[in-house]
Amino acid sequence: MEIWQHTVISAIITAVLWPFFSWWSLLVLVGGVLIDSDHVLWYYYRRGDFNLRKVYSYCRAISDNKDTKEYKKAVLIFHSYEALVVLAVLSFFIPQFVLLLIGVIEHMLSDFLYTLYKWRGPYSLVVFRKSAIVFLYDFFTKIL
Repeated sequence: MEIWQHTVISAIITAVLWPFFSWWSLLVLVGGVLIDSDHVLWYYYRRGDFNLRKVYSYCRAISDNKDTKEYKKAVLIFHSYEALVVLAVLSFFIPQFVLLLIGVIEHMLSDFLYTLYKWRGPYSLVVFRKSAIVFLYDFFTKIL
């Protein structure tokens, strides 16, 4: 799903929540959009390059070509069950994190519905089969 689509959806939810949470509702926008920064980490891990244009082209090619083989290889740490658990736990101690969690859940639900419709399958669920913790260990041992 395109970043602008996530931005629009998150902005709508932010606007709906604004009367209740004021500035804090912007955390929905943060959670719904910045979650995709893990694509940059994944691209760097695979290609050793932080060029954002190349990251965008790479992700766009996977989506446009419905490249399920390459998609299934991706380990997106912010799209993981560990990230959801961490945010849920933090929400008990920092209530505003519930809004961040709403943004992340909205993003993941949008990705799920997008791949279900466009690719005719629930491919976005493959991210839950991979551990973000194992990836982070591999990532940091590679760059250090």
